[in-house]
Amino acid sequence: MNTIKNINNLSVNNNRGFSFFDAHCHLQEPEIIWDIDGIISRWKENSGNTIVCCGTKESDWQAVAHIASTYNNIIPCFGVHPWFVEDVSEKWFYDLEKYINLQSNYYKYSKPFIGEIGLDHVLKNIDKKKQEIIFKAQLGMAKELHIPVSIHIRKGWDILIKIIKHIGPICDGGVIHSYSGSADMIPILEKYGFYISFSGSVTHPNNKKVQKSLKKVSPERLLIETDSPAILPYYPDLESENQKSIYSDSPNPKWTTKLFQIGLNEPCNIFMVATAISKILGISLSEVALRTACNGKELFLK
Repeated sequence: MNTIKNINNLSVNNNRGFSFFDAHCHLQEPEIIWDIDGIISRWKENSGNTIVCCGTKESDWQAVAHIASTYNNIIPCFGVHPWFVEDVSEKWFYDLEKYINLQSNYYKYSKPFIGEIGLDHVLKNIDKKKQEIIFKAQLGMAKELHIPVSIHIRKGWDILIKIIKHIGPICDGGVIHSYSGSADMIPILEKYGFYISFSGSVTHPNNKKVQKSLKKVSPERLLIETDSPAILPYYPDLESENQKSIYSDSPNPKWTTKLFQIGLNEPCNIFMVATAISKILGISLSEVALRTACNGKELFLK
């Protein structure tokens, strides 16, 4: 994909010339869904456009579907997260297919995709074999239906590559969300059709590993996300003149919300992720926003 060529096709909902694409979050989580109207309102006020809302378990798929059928610019994803593989029912696969195959006009903005799925080998109390079985089943469904996937991966990189090699490249694409792997893995993942998404972890000044990985990502494969309500971005002291200058391009200087103050993330905070990336890569904030929004649309809305 030619990123520059496609930038002109992006829609914006503000007078700044760009808008943000949150490639991964969880609006259905109980911690924040009570404020969903406020979250969507603040998102739009702060140059937000499209949000990818990912389910994680059978019990939250209905909430994701409701959000995507109620609000504009929400891309719904349904899947079983590796943390919840022990909780699946006997009909989980059937129910997943049901949500994916709901009639096209049920969702206001976009057809659904598969996510959040994956492997997590950090947590020792979750059966790794069961993780792999459920992960493979969901990858197989995505491949059969020709839809992208959103993947969670922690310390299972070798297994991920073996699985992808076995089933073949994800021809319709996928995203490794909240990337935490090495810089050396980036070219391998891109070769297999993956986009790489960075969350609030990239805003932490001491997270050198993620910053190094960010610099290895091809421009046409870069995405940004909040992973709301998790991974609250690093919030500097805005009282200092230096930090004021860094955040002077904020769409709204009052974007510290009540949710933020109690330690919960939301999509409007994606500005902090984009700002950190612009500083690390040495490019403008508008280029980060336009590039990642273009990539998000290329993956999910092509």
